[in-house]
Amino acid sequence: MSRTVLVYAGGGDPTPWCEALARELPGARVCAWPEEVVPDYAAVWAPTPAVVEAMRPARAVFLLGAGVDHLAPVMASLRGVKVVRIEDAGMAEQMVEYALLATLQHQRGWHRYGEQQRAGQWVRHGARSRASVTVGVMGLGVLGGAVARAMADFG
Repeated sequence: MSRTVLVYAGGGDPTPWCEALARELPGARVCAWPEEVVPDYAAVWAPTPAVVEAMRPARAVFLLGAGVDHLAPVMASLRGVKVVRIEDAGMAEQMVEYALLATLQHQRGWHRYGEQQRAGQWVRHGARSRASVTVGVMGLGVLGGAVARAMADFG
C-alpha cells in the first residue's frame, strides 16, 4: 500500500527528516511542504495555520519534537485527525543533562570565572551549596518530570 508523508520542519530544512523517513518507510512517497500533495500523514514541527490548512493529512500528524503547545493555534484545523507526539526518544536524558549543567553553572557562578579569564583576572568567589539554589520546573510532563526527579535526587 502506497503512503504519502508530507514533512514541515517549522521553517527549517526538512531534508534530513525526509531522507530518514524515506529510508525507514520503503515504498512511501515522502515530500517536503509546500509540495502540493494530499498526504496520508504529516510530520511537522510548529506548523502555521496556513501550513495545516494546505497539508490537512487524512490519517495522522506526527510531531517532530516534544510537546504539543505549538499546535494550539491550529488544533481546530486538525479536528478528526490523530495527533501523535514523541514521548521521549532519548530527549528526557538530554534535557536532564542540560538542566543539571545549567543549574551547576548558576550555583557555582562559572560565568564569572569565564568573564574573569577573558579579562586576565583571578578572584576567588565563595562556594554556594546546592541546597541554597531553588529550581523551578515549568511543566511536569515526560521531560519536566524527569528533570524534577533528577534535581530532587541531586539535592
